[in-house]
Amino acid sequence: MATVPIARGSRITQLYGLLLQGTVPRQELFHSIYFFTCSCERCKDPTELGTNFSSVRCSAVTAAATDAGRGRKARTHTQIRRCEGYLLPTRTPSTCPLQEQDKPWKCDTCSKTRSYTKQVAPVVLACNQTPAIAELGGVLYAEYEAYATAKTTTEDAAYLFNARLTHTQARLDLLRDLESNRVHSTHYALLPLKTALVATMHTLLSEYLGSGGARQRLPPTFDTQRREQMQPLVGEFKRMVQELLDVMNVLLPGLTLERGKF
Repeated sequence: MATVPIARGSRITQLYGLLLQGTVPRQELFHSIYFFTCSCERCKDPTELGTNFSSVRCSAVTAAATDAGRGRKARTHTQIRRCEGYLLPTRTPSTCPLQEQDKPWKCDTCSKTRSYTKQVAPVVLACNQTPAIAELGGVLYAEYEAYATAKTTTEDAAYLFNARLTHTQARLDLLRDLESNRVHSTHYALLPLKTALVATMHTLLSEYLGSGGARQRLPPTFDTQRREQMQPLVGEFKRMVQELLDVMNVLLPGLTLERGKF
């Protein structure tokens, strides 16, 4: 069944899997299992239809010398600046996507190139193997179960709220670090972390900024203090949800099961 309207004369495409992975792992799957190389518009576009779903932070740095002072007090300062661009594949898929991994990726800002095998793939692997990402789902659900079965005393509610808020803020700090230093904010390697954060933040915000539920277990003074601490989470929550929806609108347009999970 079609998920979007199909115009007369337009091409009909078939999804083979791993839609929420980057082009490289998707092409590896297609080549190893189905023995073909996909040449759809997304696979041919280095930015994956503008989503930057596989874009990695450029690691290039530049040094700029500036003079300060005059005479004997003159000093030369060197400022180190990091490139703000992203590395993108330089070629469209060929007959063998495994060979394409050895081709250089090029920065969209400074135009410097980097090896995929030596500098791009290790960054993605490091994101995937981050303990906080690998264990995130189980930890969040364990905390939720502990909260749901806890006694309804003020002490229990306050303690569990602190634990959940601290845990969420730590994971947000991790996400910001990965977005600033490793990959694009919409990179596919961050999907597990972002979706888990959206789920737990939705629970926190609905329970503690709402009118009932867990909020009723907290004393007024505690509630006011924590309410102020949670306000910054609202902006982060909206940002992550909007980014996820923007990517889904491009990669999963129409009514799809995968899109419904977000």
